[in-house]
Amino acid sequence: MSLLKKYYFDIINNHGFSVALSCLTIILIVLLLSFIINRLASKYIVLIAKKFFDKSNSMLGKYLLEYKFFVKLSHIIPGIFAYVIIGFATDNDYLWTQHLVTGLQLLLQIYITVTIISFLVCFVDVFLTTLRILLILKIIHYVAMLK
Repeated sequence: MSLLKKYYFDIINNHGFSVALSCLTIILIVLLLSFIINRLASKYIVLIAKKFFDKSNSMLGKYLLEYKFFVKLSHIIPGIFAYVIIGFATDNDYLWTQHLVTGLQLLLQIYITVTIISFLVCFVDVFLTTLRILLILKIIHYVAMLK
């Protein structure tokens, strides 16, 4: 933060505006990095899971991929990254930067919570679907044994 503040102060010669620009710059960099991390995490987690479950030929894996379980899992990573890194955008001399970062961290906590809930709901859907299919297969097996 201090390097950016000094850089902007040398250009603008206004201390308050240089703090605002440096805070905004850090926030934009964190958002951009979070977006990139989200894309990479989604791509590679799904790719690894797909390769793993294609080899195992698992019904559970098929449903995990169908319900986009791993995509929802990968959305947690950039939220946690942004929450941790956004704290560098504060300046102890200016209280408004601390309030701004605290507000952004609160929004990120909400995002992480909603993402985890979505992830867990997806997990329950996959579990219940797999359980239902297994139950149907078991019933079909018993009916076939009775004939």
